[in-house]
Amino acid sequence: MMPRILDVLPRPVAWVFTSGGGRAAAQVGMAEVLFEQEYQPDLLVGSSFGAINAAALADSQPGHSRLRKAWHDMAELSVFASPGAAAVRGLGPRGNKHVRQFHALLADLFEADDTTPLHPDVTVVASNLADGAPRPLSDGPLVPAVAAACSIPVLLPPAQIGGEYLVDGGLSAATPVRQAARAGAASIVLLDTGTSAVPEQEVLDMRWWQVAALAYNHQIRSQIGYALPAVAEKMPIAVISSDEGSVLDFSDPDEQFQVGRRIAAAALARDLRDQDLAEPGVHGVLARDRQH
Repeated sequence: MMPRILDVLPRPVAWVFTSGGGRAAAQVGMAEVLFEQEYQPDLLVGSSFGAINAAALADSQPGHSRLRKAWHDMAELSVFASPGAAAVRGLGPRGNKHVRQFHALLADLFEADDTTPLHPDVTVVASNLADGAPRPLSDGPLVPAVAAACSIPVLLPPAQIGGEYLVDGGLSAATPVRQAARAGAASIVLLDTGTSAVPEQEVLDMRWWQVAALAYNHQIRSQIGYALPAVAEKMPIAVISSDEGSVLDFSDPDEQFQVGRRIAAAALARDLRDQDLAEPGVHGVLARDRQH
């Protein structure tokens, strides 16, 4: 019997969850398809909102109901439901209310208290505000680590961990493949929702905060041109990639779940076929390169 497509990946295999804001909900659908086809990660690495999925899926079964619920709950938080207004409020002392609500949501998702540690197979990536360097977190309390990785500037204040002020991991490692390699991965399955583009005719109708989010995402997305080729020289990277939706649109996670499921099924059935996944290189198609 011929091995299944991803079975030839050298182990340990890391599932890497990119940044993507509201679009990172698609990673839930991607992961569900992988679980349903009986693939299992050895390591999980996530940056920004991908950190939520990486941490939650460490002990999950297919169709992780709490993770789906968490994405619905995020859509109801004012900081994500109305990011423009939240950005203005975040400049004042009421910004701390967003932090408390977000921590409570994560605690419910992970069924965790203040002392619950990160799973030993999970690394979440934040950014050090002082020097702009990636700050991988692989031990210590779970909820503060994941919250730090998701601390989008202006919407959420910096998180303080171990004397460092940490912000959104996407700022320094939107595609944390280097961190996966340093965690011990011999190959990577990249669950990518970081590509960001909109039709030109839509730009004139964008609100100021949508313009800011798109510009921010373009800037951090440029990192992939350096990180991906450097790591792919040493190990195979199987790509499952989506560019559908908006980074600051958390309103319809169900749609994103379905997008992720469709993209993952297509990648396994088409994009990763006839690829030598046992060899180093980028295998599959990044959304930016896909012909729509």
